[in-house]
Amino acid sequence: MYCKHLYRSTYDDHNSRLLFKQTPDGYMSDEDNLYILSNETFENSIKLDWPPTFESHHRDMFVFGSVVNGILCVYQGSGSCSVTSFGQMALVLWSPSTDEFKVIPNGSIEHLILKAFPPGTVLEELPVIPTFAVIHGFGYDPVTDDYKLIRRCGFSRDVYRHYENESFWQIYSLKSNCWRDLQVQVEMSCNNKMATTVRYPLNFRGMCHWLGDEGFFGGEDVLISFNLSDETFIRTPLIHADDGSFVEHLVVLKESIALMEMDKYGGYLISILGELGVAESLTRLFRTGLLPDIQEIIGVGKNDNIFYLTGDEEIAKYNLNTEMIEEIGVRGRFRSCQMVIYNESLLPMEGILS
Repeated sequence: MYCKHLYRSTYDDHNSRLLFKQTPDGYMSDEDNLYILSNETFENSIKLDWPPTFESHHRDMFVFGSVVNGILCVYQGSGSCSVTSFGQMALVLWSPSTDEFKVIPNGSIEHLILKAFPPGTVLEELPVIPTFAVIHGFGYDPVTDDYKLIRRCGFSRDVYRHYENESFWQIYSLKSNCWRDLQVQVEMSCNNKMATTVRYPLNFRGMCHWLGDEGFFGGEDVLISFNLSDETFIRTPLIHADDGSFVEHLVVLKESIALMEMDKYGGYLISILGELGVAESLTRLFRTGLLPDIQEIIGVGKNDNIFYLTGDEEIAKYNLNTEMIEEIGVRGRFRSCQMVIYNESLLPMEGILS
């Protein structure tokens, strides 16, 4: 054990609570639920209604990344942060406190497809060209006083095998309500760029961060950071603490980006990153004991609590200081539950941007 009584999240204030996105256990469930938890247990929880955009059904609902100034980025798709065919993901910015919401337009990539082929090419197969779009980040740009999204999108030159892929970056501005192309690239070590996967996205200090897909496809793990103001990328290679360990979650702890790695013994090593782009600035802070029957981490709370799903599909919390484990009295389905810190804001979305 490296350190104790060291964690104080940037969210530790009296106005922040927890949002719990629950997919009930059992394969026959067709309703995802969203609750506000006031005391990090399920007692006195408040169930929220999803925005009316999703009124037909509430399956495959997810909160993307971090809550920013009381605004959630909510989407309905095939899985958390997964690839979706272009134009098939319902995406909404939503303030539960004011009940305001904004449906994000799909935009277009047809001009990018046409530019990728020689002039005069007749694209009779344009409607069936495989396309993809993956949201990578959501956050607030203090320089322009604007909320923004960044996504990677593209298509396959090979209609049948999806191998020769072209990918591009686009950014959305809430003020302009449109997507525009970014003239930047970030290196991808994965050969099949259509298989892009975004893991553990979060927003911290005006930047969007996520775990790159290199580690997911057998390469090194890398933290990708995107600055919403100057629209630049930073890559930070992540050095594993132990042989056999792998990154399990990316969170904000102690006013820093923190990495949670599961070791080969079933415990977790927690490290914080001192400087973006500098792999050597990763500092090892804490090693937990064995967390029995853990399936996956679903989020971090305000009071040094880590929430996870057990093998029995119960939601439990582990306190980093006391090392106590406690079930919170609710169940959920594997790879379908989230615990997100929620800083409530009563400011209207339009008022924030005025």
